Amino acid sequence: MNLTQGMYESAARAVLKGSAWPDVHKAGAVMWAAMGRDGLSPPRAEKALREALGDVDFDWPWLDCCLAAGADGAWLAAEFPDVEGLSPDRAGKALRKARRIFLLGAVLHHACAAYRIAQLRDARRKFWIYRADDCPVPSHAALGGLALETAHGFWREYSPPSFIGCCCRLVGADGPATIAQMGGDARKPPPRQ
Repeated sequence: MNLTQGMYESAARAVLKGSAWPDVHKAGAVMWAAMGRDGLSPPRAEKALREALGDVDFDWPWLDCCLAAGADGAWLAAEFPDVEGLSPDRAGKALRKARRIFLLGAVLHHACAAYRIAQLRDARRKFWIYRADDCPVPSHAALGGLALETAHGFWREYSPPSFIGCCCRLVGADGPATIAQMGGDARKPPPRQ
């Protein structure tokens, strides 16, 4: 099984949910053509996205929500370019480029997560373990090692990536021994939903 155009398109729809951007429906296909099928690097994919959809400023409710998320959003805001002292035109271009790059990363992480979940389901693992290794989102560290049955309601809301830039992942396990072997903790309670 490989990443497919459908995975990219579904990921783009999920990442841009709620956006009024008129070209949302094209974003996944453009990213698939630029990254998935041809394997371009992110800078070349960002250029392909700009060329296909225009150098437009698009609304992105999820990004705005993540930026407003206190400590979790602070690291994300710091990743945007410093545009102080730039002309309004140059500042706008720099910020639009940064948003496109974050969009590419978010769609790629979502597509890879969908692929990973499909692999875990095919393997019929009974438990999923949340791995937060090296994730830049501070609150995700507390979820690291959480091991729950695959049908648990936690996964509907917290399946990675649940934040822009999140690089958390899931690993599968069949029982207590493999949970412990994979660094999980079956006694750890999930956060309140």
